Amino acid sequence: MYKVTIYHTKGCMKCRQTAVLLKHNPQIQLNEVLVETGTKLIKSLQDKGYRSMPIVLVKDSQGNTLDAWSDFQVDKVAKWRNHK
Repeated sequence: MYKVTIYHTKGCMKCRQTAVLLKHNPQIQLNEVLVETGTKLIKSLQDKGYRSMPIVLVKDSQGNTLDAWSDFQVDKVAKWRNHK
């Protein structure tokens, strides 16, 4: 089982598409987090170098980060959508 967190903004089509595609993998437990401008959360994500949405974090069942990216990245989405 993989735990995937998608940080997204309201109305973001790239964010929605990422979530829709990753939901096809039954091995993924998806957590979607709405990020609003001007919050501590967005500042924290920017401090980590992220500049565009969605921000996706993939972790294993022990909480170890296996992958992370921002923006709509077709290759990474396809990798995890089909990952077993």
